[in-house]
Amino acid sequence: MCGLFLTFLADMALYRADVRMEREVLTSSAERRLNNFYEYVYRYETAADIIDSTVQNSEGRTDGLGGMSRLLEIDRSIRLIEVIPAEGDSTWFSADRWLGSGRSMLEGPLKEAALEARRERKSVMVDSLSLDHERTYMAVLQPIFLEDRASSLFWGYVLILGSQESVLRNSNIVHDDGMREDYRLVREGNGTEHVLAEEGTVSRGDPSASVNIGGDRWTLTLRPSQGWLNMQTLFLATLCGIMGSVFISLLWKKNRILKVIGGTDSLTGVYNRKGGDKAVAAYLKAHPGEPAMVMALDIDNFKLINDVYGHGAGDRALKVLVRDMRRIFGRETIITRNGGDEFILFHPFRNKEDVENKMTRFTEKPHIIQADGRDVPFHSSMGCAEYPLQGREYGKLCVRADFALYAVKLNGKAGWRRFDDTVAENKHRTQFGFNLSEVAGSMPGGMLVCKATEDQEILFANRGMIDLLECDSFEDFMHYTGGTFFSILYPGEEEALKKEFQRQLDSRDNEKQTDFLTFRIVTKKGRVITVEDVGRKKENPFYGELYYIFMYDRAEREERQRG
Repeated sequence: MCGLFLTFLADMALYRADVRMEREVLTSSAERRLNNFYEYVYRYETAADIIDSTVQNSEGRTDGLGGMSRLLEIDRSIRLIEVIPAEGDSTWFSADRWLGSGRSMLEGPLKEAALEARRERKSVMVDSLSLDHERTYMAVLQPIFLEDRASSLFWGYVLILGSQESVLRNSNIVHDDGMREDYRLVREGNGTEHVLAEEGTVSRGDPSASVNIGGDRWTLTLRPSQGWLNMQTLFLATLCGIMGSVFISLLWKKNRILKVIGGTDSLTGVYNRKGGDKAVAAYLKAHPGEPAMVMALDIDNFKLINDVYGHGAGDRALKVLVRDMRRIFGRETIITRNGGDEFILFHPFRNKEDVENKMTRFTEKPHIIQADGRDVPFHSSMGCAEYPLQGREYGKLCVRADFALYAVKLNGKAGWRRFDDTVAENKHRTQFGFNLSEVAGSMPGGMLVCKATEDQEILFANRGMIDLLECDSFEDFMHYTGGTFFSILYPGEEEALKKEFQRQLDSRDNEKQTDFLTFRIVTKKGRVITVEDVGRKKENPFYGELYYIFMYDRAEREERQRG
């Protein structure tokens, strides 16, 4: 009888503890997923505000909006950005060619939203738009009014259109491989209720979280797909019998450990997103209004470290980065790893200049790891936003710091920047629109990158080099050359070229290690071409010493000059 009684008590206690823990987990999960969803919407609204400010500051001109196309790369959920004046042509950037024009949308599915936005002079969010047969879209529509001393003139609209499925999936509200929970996402406003996403069955008393977006209330409700009753746990408790009390004690201790592990990143030892959010919330509650800096950072060229030295080196780089964070910013800083090489720092401060000096020192001085028996340096970039000066909501400050981080990435990396309204402008940044592939592919000649070894192994060749040797593709080029530079030389001229090359590099006044050579090469089709090249020997932190070579057909140059 005593054993049965203890078993009954254990069953009841375990059932209640399991339900309570599951409800806490689901409530926290709903809050986190809604916050992720809100961050996406806030990015749309921030981008619309920046475009609005740019148009107003330029007195209605849209020639300064070229940089907004970068948002399509930064946030893959955005499918269309269009600035639609009341009169004249629109300025738009689209990731989906089959989408209709924004002006036609204003006369069609967005007509009521456009009228409301203009009438209320505020941005309006519209969801569940069916504009084609492939996706459902959500849109942020913001009116633009040009202000002057005498009146306020309606200029037009900013339309930002995103894939609703992408936003819901990236926010982890829904995903393709099935979920352990039933869910329902509801939008309430103007006396109506609209369900955006739903799976399974949930009830009013199930765990939920809510957030206000654009004047409407958004609620996410979750419920375990298998219900609240865990038969396996009850069966094990019954099997244990009299040992139920011991089992409960061990389970309680295990739960304490799991709560600690659940808020910590296993690799670096810092907070994960859940633990970091709780730690920051606790700090803000205990120290309301005290200044702090929210910093977003990641490692420059982190993928290259993994590709060249392996993922073990990448893991060491993350640990070194965290070590340097703690050393420079102090133990009082709350460090959160968002995932990959992305981190968020919440740094309380008294002296802002001291914080800026720390950020400068952290980004300018390289971090060092050991790989392949040598020191490998790497840098990081940071963006920051100040609490409470630039916002009191931690989530919004993280988004703003992230915007500033992307501005640093576009401006050369290895630095930091504070968030302001100009982070997405394109003034004095024409170089942002180019990347290595585009530049190399458009050069008027052949480009090679080779290892500074005996055979000069080829690591890179641009389209101009492939065409110069009359090959069809890079694979065809590597097959023809055998992957070495000297294999393309005219037979019998290799030794003389090596001597001249070494003579120029050994010259005392050749500090930049540059050479100028003229020699003959043999193309895949057997033609002999005389080329002129300029090369440079330079140290690379990942590959060691490399030769960077540019060459062109001398006969072609002479023909053009005669003309």
